[in-house]
Amino acid sequence: MAAEAEAMRDAKARRILASGEEKAAKLLQEAARNMQGTAGSGAIQLRFLQTMNDVSSDNANIVVIPMPVHLLYELFNS
Repeated sequence: MAAEAEAMRDAKARRILASGEEKAAKLLQEAARNMQGTAGSGAIQLRFLQTMNDVSSDNANIVVIPMPVHLLYELFNS
């Protein structure tokens, strides 16, 4: 009975978390639309920056920032 109650609490917590993520994504999409006039890659960029901010708040994490390879090629071959 206790295990069933714990499973129900976990399921409820997952639904709440998923709902929050969905709301955050919609708000970011709206913000991107306001900034660019379209809801294209701006929403993804805002989400990426928000994630980077969340990760960088903890000093124990290593942050890896992806870069296009052609930029590195131009940097080292100029």
